[in-house]
Amino acid sequence: MKNEIDLLPEIRENNSFMTEGKHAVIHGTPGDSARASGIVRALWPLLLALPICGVCAGLACPVRYRPPLTVAGALLIGAALLLTFFAYRGVQGINAWFKGARGEEQIAFLLAGLPGDWHVFHDFSLAQGVRADHVVVGPVGIFVIETKFWQGEVRLLENGQILVNGLKPSRPPLDQARRQGQLFSEWYARSNGQGVTAIPVLCFAGEAFSQQSQKRDGVQVCSASRLVPLLQGWSGHLSNETVERVVKLMEQKAGE
Repeated sequence: MKNEIDLLPEIRENNSFMTEGKHAVIHGTPGDSARASGIVRALWPLLLALPICGVCAGLACPVRYRPPLTVAGALLIGAALLLTFFAYRGVQGINAWFKGARGEEQIAFLLAGLPGDWHVFHDFSLAQGVRADHVVVGPVGIFVIETKFWQGEVRLLENGQILVNGLKPSRPPLDQARRQGQLFSEWYARSNGQGVTAIPVLCFAGEAFSQQSQKRDGVQVCSASRLVPLLQGWSGHLSNETVERVVKLMEQKAGE
């Protein structure tokens, strides 16, 4: 069985753009925020359940003022079940967040093959509690990339609705990607006093999305295998001075 994070065969065979000595400049580490958030969000209920179990265990001990044995036993069993439930959910949550981090790493590998006049920022903070998986700055434009690593079949409908195995995702990914592009443009305008348009991109790692790259509601949607050709083929232009200015401001923000 093929490893779920293995790169697609067509990616490995057609990555001639990755020529030695001409790789993009990389800033940051992909997946760091996803792993840290996954551990915290998945395990805090478990930490809450531990003292509850301790209290219930204490009530079951033979002390002078203890509740009836049946009540204490029921509390202890309930606490044990609660602890087991939160432990199970915690492991599930960590696996989900770590899977997302692996998807970011797959996209990061591809972005590293961009030419040397491109800059790739991983896990870039856009606002309080909002981080972009990748922000790419190059001679043709600025791209804010939201990565999804979903199992099953992902379909983009004509009305802009995205379905995963025929179902709507809990969070609309197009809205998420578009919002991140807006946040970057707003941050740059505040920091530099000049406007810049960041192109939001929704990229699906793995093999879930097999359709051609297309635009929906202002967001570029593509699979991992089509991401780099989409960026390099973009019909935009940024001067060297603009690229340097954007990169400098981003480096300063990343260092805060």
